[in-house]
Amino acid sequence: MIRQISISDLRAIADQYGVPVRFAGVDWEVLTPEERKIWINASCCMLDESSIEIGLYDDNELMAISFFHELAHVLHDHMLPADSEDIEYEIDAWKIGISIAAGHGISFSTKAISWALDQMKTYTPKGMMAEIDKYAEEKIGRPISQ
Repeated sequence: MIRQISISDLRAIADQYGVPVRFAGVDWEVLTPEERKIWINASCCMLDESSIEIGLYDDNELMAISFFHELAHVLHDHMLPADSEDIEYEIDAWKIGISIAAGHGISFSTKAISWALDQMKTYTPKGMMAEIDKYAEEKIGRPISQ
């Protein structure tokens, strides 16, 4: 059965692993429209600090599946072979994250799993370059892939 997952549930799980986690709009204010755009349905982990930053989600289940993806990065990226491709890190982190969630009695709906699969598609080299080019256009006025 899929249960509602709260920010406090995710904090408690992060605490079990000794991983600091911060939530946009709760632990820090997202003020500018540009910041909001970056953090909508997006999260990241800071491997140098072994911490997680969770963005702005209007769906707690998507927030939770993202949290477990980032938690998997913090806990397991060092276990992948050094010659692994970035896409391997990302896909493994989604799979491991869902497995960690299951270990805590949390399962995800088909909608959330489909969303995670859509996120995996963005890690293709073409998808990654498109994101980099978009950012470059915002910051320097031109894509860098040309």
